[in-house]
Amino acid sequence: LFNFLPLLKLDGYYLVSDWLEIPNLHQRALASFKGHVRRLLWGAPKPDPEPHGRLLLGFGLATWLYSAGLLVATLWIVGHFLGERRHWLALGAVMLLGFFALRSLLQGFAAGEVTNMFLLRHKRTVVWLTVLLGLPLTLALVKIEDRASGPFRLRPARSVEVRATVAGFVKEVYCEEGTRIASGEIVARLEAPDLESRLTQKQAEVSEVGARLRLLEVGARPEEVLEQRQRVKRATAWRDLAQKDLTLTKQALAEDLDRLEQQIKAGSAELNVARDALERANTLAGARSIAASELRDAQGKSLVSQARLAEAQAAKRALQLKGTMQAQVELARREQALAEAQALLRLLEAGVRPQEIEAELARMTRLCEEVRRLQEQKGQLAVVALAHGVVTTTRMKDKVGQYLREGDLICVLEEPGDLEAEIAIAEQDIARIQPGQEVALKARALAFDTFRTRVERIAPAAGPGEGQSCVKVFCRLGDYPADLRPEMTGHARIYTGRRPIGAIVVDRALRWLRTEFWW
Repeated sequence: LFNFLPLLKLDGYYLVSDWLEIPNLHQRALASFKGHVRRLLWGAPKPDPEPHGRLLLGFGLATWLYSAGLLVATLWIVGHFLGERRHWLALGAVMLLGFFALRSLLQGFAAGEVTNMFLLRHKRTVVWLTVLLGLPLTLALVKIEDRASGPFRLRPARSVEVRATVAGFVKEVYCEEGTRIASGEIVARLEAPDLESRLTQKQAEVSEVGARLRLLEVGARPEEVLEQRQRVKRATAWRDLAQKDLTLTKQALAEDLDRLEQQIKAGSAELNVARDALERANTLAGARSIAASELRDAQGKSLVSQARLAEAQAAKRALQLKGTMQAQVELARREQALAEAQALLRLLEAGVRPQEIEAELARMTRLCEEVRRLQEQKGQLAVVALAHGVVTTTRMKDKVGQYLREGDLICVLEEPGDLEAEIAIAEQDIARIQPGQEVALKARALAFDTFRTRVERIAPAAGPGEGQSCVKVFCRLGDYPADLRPEMTGHARIYTGRRPIGAIVVDRALRWLRTEFWW
């Protein structure tokens, strides 16, 4: 597309030149345009008439404007690129490049006609001198209204957020978008499923701790102390009886062991006799001097004697293992019961420690605070509006059944009868703005109406903007049409006072140079 553009001497230019059958179209068009400019500015003679004169004039004007626009865009891009480095050399480079480019671009607009004007065209010279002398005077003396402008957004002057006071599910909603709510009116009702059970549980704990605290303050009764002493006596007698049983058990064990020892000795003697008889029977049986039945009797007696001896030895070992274990276990159990009874008696005789009462009092305070908090939450299940306004939150009925955490937003109440314009002013213009200055607002919804107001306040801090930070300026609208609604946008002008035209131009230029190039 750039190659086929006829305003540059590329393929598109030659195609147009051939199509119009005008040779040297570019040169002749620029010569015609510059000749008319010389005639208009310096009073030069009218250019020689040519065929297609108007076409040449129009093509020359378009060509020169395109070249000038392309040059300005190039200088702007280069200056912006170098300006990001924040150095005065960037301005010098742009000015040097612009000087040589403009010198070539403006060549032919004078062609010696300025000198001829001073020498021959005195009236035009007087007009030019008047204009050149009057321009500085105009810039220095003529004052205009200086202003700062920026986009604005309409906001309600007062906006109240209604949030969930407790965590729970939305049970009911009593308003919809556009409903006007009075201060103190119920907006929604929440439901906490376990709130009642937790409150009942905490109240029961409070009663339990209160009863325990009263028992600690009263202390043990004399009857309880007397009864515990009797228990200690009974436990002591029971323990002594166990000790006697253990002594008797040990004596009986010694006698049983002695009896079993005698049985073992008798069994050993009997076994020896049976073995001797068996050996004789075996000897006689080898000589066939004894009957087979007598040999079998001798063998049987030997086995019976051996079994009786083993039985007596096993009974002794079992009795030794069992010993007095059962009596000792019973004695230990009774001693433990006696120790517990004596410890409880000492506690009853010592009374209640103050620390125990303090601990119960602290627990009572904590439980009472939890009960108070739960009762407060129960009373906060009905969410009320803290101020009057119109509900601007959409789809309120869809919130039924939703779970909200404490502090989650339910709806927003705004007062549409009082709007405030929030104007974003570039940080470089904020120094000229003061409260009380006149403001003109042009809303996009009412493009043919202008609303007048005044600056009410200025934000204390700047915020992000496009390319640079911006400061919010606020002004309140009084009477305005019903077509204006919150969140509508438009453009605002803030009038900062009358100043000379030259002062405004120089101030803007110097401010731009000193901030962008560190000059």
